Amino acid sequence: MAISTTEDEDRTSKFAAVLKNSGTAGLNSPPPKRQRRRVPRWTVLGVIVLVVVGFATASVKSTLLSSSAPAQSVLTEKVRRADLVVSIAEDGNVESAHNKDVKCELQGGGTILWLIPDGAMAQKGDELVRLDS
Repeated sequence: MAISTTEDEDRTSKFAAVLKNSGTAGLNSPPPKRQRRRVPRWTVLGVIVLVVVGFATASVKSTLLSSSAPAQSVLTEKVRRADLVVSIAEDGNVESAHNKDVKCELQGGGTILWLIPDGAMAQKGDELVRLDS
């Protein structure tokens, strides 16, 4: 489809006319200033006074309510100097820190006739085991 140059110029001029009438100049101009609404001073002062009176009333009521409760419900203890006793009860096993192994150096081994009881205290020179000769 071929469009003649006269039709093309006609469309361009119509488009330019629409743009000119649509207010493109208004897009670049700043928006009108809105007037700020002022709150009267007496309203601001009234709100401040109400807040202060509310806090004062709440503090007075809280002190009145707390003074009616006796101080007997508070647990106290006199301070005194003493040793701090700490005891811990725990299940477990106790073992010696230094074990001594006793080995039989008899040829062919030997039969144990008697053995010191487990956990018994032993001194140097005590009999620990009796072997069959």
